[in-house]
Amino acid sequence: MNEIISQALEIAKRDLRRCYSDQGILTGSRNVYWSWDSFYASLGSLEIGDYQVVKNNLLLYLKHQDKNGNLPKRIANPFYPLKYIGLPVSEHHTKQRPSYSSPYYTGRSVSQCPVFIIALYSYLTKTNDWEFAKKHKQKLRKILEYISSRRYKNGLIKENLGGGWAESILKRGAVTYTNVCYIQSLKLAAEIFCKIGEEKLSQKYMDEHRKIKKTVNERLWIRKSNGYYSDWHGVFYHKQFSCDGNVLAAIWDIADIKQIRQIDKHLNLALKISEPPLAASVGRYSYFRVFIINRLGGIKNYHIGFSWLWLGAIAAIFKKKIGKLTEAINILESISETIVKFDSVYEVYYNKKPVKTIFYKSEKPWAWSAGMFIHACHIVFKKE
Repeated sequence: MNEIISQALEIAKRDLRRCYSDQGILTGSRNVYWSWDSFYASLGSLEIGDYQVVKNNLLLYLKHQDKNGNLPKRIANPFYPLKYIGLPVSEHHTKQRPSYSSPYYTGRSVSQCPVFIIALYSYLTKTNDWEFAKKHKQKLRKILEYISSRRYKNGLIKENLGGGWAESILKRGAVTYTNVCYIQSLKLAAEIFCKIGEEKLSQKYMDEHRKIKKTVNERLWIRKSNGYYSDWHGVFYHKQFSCDGNVLAAIWDIADIKQIRQIDKHLNLALKISEPPLAASVGRYSYFRVFIINRLGGIKNYHIGFSWLWLGAIAAIFKKKIGKLTEAINILESISETIVKFDSVYEVYYNKKPVKTIFYKSEKPWAWSAGMFIHACHIVFKKE
């Protein structure tokens, strides 16, 4: 690990720990608990031995599990968006409430649930705290039952508008990213139940894992000479190359060797056009696919052209996985130069600097990217 990456790693550790609270992991300076942000951030926390805050974070979301098994997408003061226009809003935890719906109230969010299971598995394997899994096994089953209730007949998750992390892009249908996370969560749930002696449940979830993995490859893979997973399938295929779902599918062995080679080609193009790495997608979206408030606020590229360091982090993990260590290190160096230059991990970047408009300022510190950068560094520089 060279000096610039070492410096960035120390900054990322500092910034991640600034996002800790007694209850769990906050998104950043706005003191909001956002499910998938904290679950991904926890992978970095586990790498640096901060086990208790990860456990607290898992307990926070289990505490607010609803009767259907769903977990909150967000826990915050219901009026927290008023902070964006300068109005005072209490950040005290007694004023915070769980929210389960998409931002457009078209239905309940679902993608936080599989990512919770991924974070839970990482916690369990790092700490060997299998008593935690035994104690909460019924809640884990309810999470899986809730996700199952949101599936099409073919097994793929049906997502409503704004139901995933890229909320400003109006996706509806079978989203590759969410389904890839679900496939991985089924595999890890099977391993958890096996470890705690629930063999029948373990076999059930492993069977579902195999079935839905097959369906994703049949239904969402664009079959052409240089194929990839479509962004999502609703009425028809939306053929943008989404970096999140494609890269994670490769990391988690949902894609086969041939598919991984094709994904790598598309990722290389994405890496060339976004600095620092990585923008969420490659390809144009129609005017009406981008939420109007984002357009009016000057951040239409929030989930399109802006760069997210956590996406760069998974790109580095992917490159390490396929044996391209030099490319993985180059990605981490590019991320590191940005972190060191601005002495913080910011939310989003554009043209090599944190985004700042009349109405919007990129948040810092940003737990999700800080945690995933730490996680990526540990994987890339881990000796086999």
